[in-house]
Amino acid sequence: MKGWKKLLLCLMAAVLLWGSFLLGRFTASGPGQGESGPITFPAEILHAEILERDGAYFHIKELSCNGADSQEEFTFSVQDGTPLMWRGRAVNLGDLQPGDRIAVTFTGAVQDICPAVLTEVLHIDLLENKK
Repeated sequence: MKGWKKLLLCLMAAVLLWGSFLLGRFTASGPGQGESGPITFPAEILHAEILERDGAYFHIKELSCNGADSQEEFTFSVQDGTPLMWRGRAVNLGDLQPGDRIAVTFTGAVQDICPAVLTEVLHIDLLENKK
């Protein structure tokens, strides 16, 4: 009888471990997440030069001060309410022109196409001292 108890206990432990594994596997990622979901990052700051601007659409090139080996290009659109600042003062969208250097604070998914697309721009700082 003792042999059967040990076997039964081992079998129950194995079933519990397997059940825990399956429960954790299927609850770890919800819909739209996991391996095939978008890549998201915590808020980051990207220093860049504006290559072109068409209304609220920006095409920028990363500056070497970011420590990147290659200077990548990005695009994004500024949404209403996105803070645009220069030296702590609000500026207008029209104050940001090609050739200006900016710091873009962004988060969320980055669409990995060429040029890459920043989907959630939180804040833009004009870096140049010419306003």
